[in-house]
Amino acid sequence: MIFKIARRNIFRHKGKALVIGSILFLGSFIMTLGNGIISGLNSGLQKHIVEGFTGDILLLSEKQNSESVLGGFSAQTLEPIPRYLELKPRLLSLPYIEKMLPVGIGYVWILNESGQPIDQYLIGVHFQAYQDFFNNNVSLIEGRLPSGEDRGVLVSAKMREWFYDFSGHWTIPKGTPLNAALLSKEALDNKDTFKLRDNMIFMGLSRRNTTVDIFCDVIGIFKFKALNSILGFASLVDIDSFRECLGYFTAESSQMSVSEGQAELLDAKDIESMLNPTIESVNERKVSILYPDTFSESVEKKKKIINSDWEEGTFNAVLVKLNPNVSLKKALERFSVYFRENHIPMKAVPWSKAVGLLGQMALLMKGALFLFVCFIFFVAVIIIMNTLNMAAMERVSEIGMMRAVGARKGFIGRMFLTETMLLSTAFGGLGIAAGAVTIYVLAALRISTQNEMLQIFFGGDVFHPMLGVWDILLCVVLLTGVTVLAVIYPLFVARKITPRDAMTKE
Repeated sequence: MIFKIARRNIFRHKGKALVIGSILFLGSFIMTLGNGIISGLNSGLQKHIVEGFTGDILLLSEKQNSESVLGGFSAQTLEPIPRYLELKPRLLSLPYIEKMLPVGIGYVWILNESGQPIDQYLIGVHFQAYQDFFNNNVSLIEGRLPSGEDRGVLVSAKMREWFYDFSGHWTIPKGTPLNAALLSKEALDNKDTFKLRDNMIFMGLSRRNTTVDIFCDVIGIFKFKALNSILGFASLVDIDSFRECLGYFTAESSQMSVSEGQAELLDAKDIESMLNPTIESVNERKVSILYPDTFSESVEKKKKIINSDWEEGTFNAVLVKLNPNVSLKKALERFSVYFRENHIPMKAVPWSKAVGLLGQMALLMKGALFLFVCFIFFVAVIIIMNTLNMAAMERVSEIGMMRAVGARKGFIGRMFLTETMLLSTAFGGLGIAAGAVTIYVLAALRISTQNEMLQIFFGGDVFHPMLGVWDILLCVVLLTGVTVLAVIYPLFVARKITPRDAMTKE
């Protein structure tokens, strides 16, 4: 009977019912659509970062304090992985690992004649192994993709623009002419005045390790195939150059005796007097003194080829891709148990922690959307509450008459609550359904973009919003909360109406 009376009352007061319903529909639709977009962003970010930049898990030394090894700006060199070649077969035997790649990750300065260094992340890799691991995740813009034996650096297109903004140099690959079509807008406006550069001078940053600044020829300019605007803060360098720059040594180099050049440097009272003012001569002098056995007197010879036994050297991170049927949470637990039981001084870090705030981008955006929708629903609560309160006051005669014929306060309250819940279910449910249909249509269109800023919003190069069960449940919970909050005060007002109030009003 309460249901029938509530339904009758809704149709008798269609105007107010439509006002309340429209607000509930709009809030539910925005919440559903926003959740679908953010879930698609989260899925896209995870897919492209995991498959094209970090892998599922990073294995680090247990001595490594900071886990944001690709998202923080610390001048402290990462702790090296102990005895990687001994660990490799044991790790590959684990059933949940599909493949892995040892790399070096470091924070460096790029020196230039302007005197203002530029900072960036440098990832030391074996180029061919890197491409195989990530299924060719980079696109070449200029130059060439290096082979596994090349020494040099692949400079990110994003970093090239930053280099120009800071130093006024435009970077090109070694041995290639300037391609004016690839200049940034700022560089194009000043193409008659800027200088070209086909090499980089990297200075490793470390609080503990000995580091040097090294020359690296630019082999090519690249961009990541997706999310380059947020992943392009890193450049790729051959692993041997990385080790030399960041102060990691092989067993052979760590046993080198002090040479005449090193003794000269250590005994010098005025080191600056030993150095030529030009950056190139400074670097060559320091490199030849500190690494007499690694570098020949010919700078060109040292640039030619890297150590063919590249896995014998030092690494500070191992990128791991998991088998498709293994969850990230379970893999982390298994790694933790395996390292502890076998006394291996390593730890496993999920990709989301390794990239710092970048890994939390979707969560932050979802939080921002949640706050925005909560604000909409807060306004909706006020509007709906006032509308219901006005409806209750206009129905004093009706409610008073019902009280006069024996209806109790509880009956009036249940009737009023049922009316509001019916509106919420009908219009709010319609809003959720409309949002879900919109998400499905947008996903089916498979809208793609090469715009780097839009790729952040898309979570990749294709716009693919998605709606999960938890997203729908969140909408239902919020909708229920809005309904309950909005009806509390009008319910209190309706319960207070008495037959005397109806007679007075008449």
